[in-house]
Amino acid sequence: MVDKGYGAKFFWKVTSPADTAVLLVTAITPPGIDVEDIDTSVMQSTDQWRTFISGWKDGGEAGITVQYTKANTALLFAQVAVENFFTIEFSDDSEWDFKGYIKGFGDEIDIDGVVSTTLTIKLTGVPTFTPSA
Repeated sequence: MVDKGYGAKFFWKVTSPADTAVLLVTAITPPGIDVEDIDTSVMQSTDQWRTFISGWKDGGEAGITVQYTKANTALLFAQVAVENFFTIEFSDDSEWDFKGYIKGFGDEIDIDGVVSTTLTIKLTGVPTFTPSA
């Protein structure tokens, strides 16, 4: 079934047992997982076609854009380079859970729009996708 973005949520967990919801979210980019290619081509490869095997997996990066408020910006900026647990919750209650750190942080000021803050989160380790029941 198709799912709308409306109702999706983004959380992080610092040290408390409860997740902290990030407020005023306007866009979420789930992890972009990538697998390294290992070239196994040899001088005798059939018809000079390269061959590969899969290598190391990389959880990639996730992103989030929020509307600017000084409280939101201060809270999120304090987490730059700090390893945390993050959750992206879809409106159907499916989830991406992962560990990572905020590696990119920037504000955008548009003459005709709302001021926004964009975060880039580098995943570390294995992300987990849990489909809703």
